[in-house]
Amino acid sequence: ILFPILIGFGIGALMVAIDLSSGYTRLIAARHGVSRQYTDFPSMFFVFTSAPIIVEVVYRLFLIPFLLWIVSKVIQNDKVQRFVFWVLAIVTSLLEPLGMYPDLQVVPGRLAILLALIYFGINLTQAGFFRKHGFLAAILVRMGFYFIWHVLYIH
Repeated sequence: ILFPILIGFGIGALMVAIDLSSGYTRLIAARHGVSRQYTDFPSMFFVFTSAPIIVEVVYRLFLIPFLLWIVSKVIQNDKVQRFVFWVLAIVTSLLEPLGMYPDLQVVPGRLAILLALIYFGINLTQAGFFRKHGFLAAILVRMGFYFIWHVLYIH
């Protein structure tokens, strides 16, 4: 339980460091016409402790097992199943960075690429934890990340 949370904390701390050095969240907030992206501590605590569950259900609990089950029914081979899992993990890990594309357009090029890679990386990390340790471990990575990035660091 502790290891996935610590991984999430580390990614959250990385995001805080990047924002402190670049101020990119101000650019994204301005794009949305708000003074800052998120509001106060109490509400962010409740929002971002429930959001990881929703994200995991959409990105991993439904898409990967359902599609993997379909492939497993057709091809009953462990090596192929492992390969298909990682292909699905990569594809589903691209969903969040691709969904952030409009916001990342207001961020300088290299920084936008770095941020997209970090979001891809956290999603792929969660998929790995999901495969090896189950649904809870994947949620805990995201919760650790959100706790540092969205709850403690109000930007």
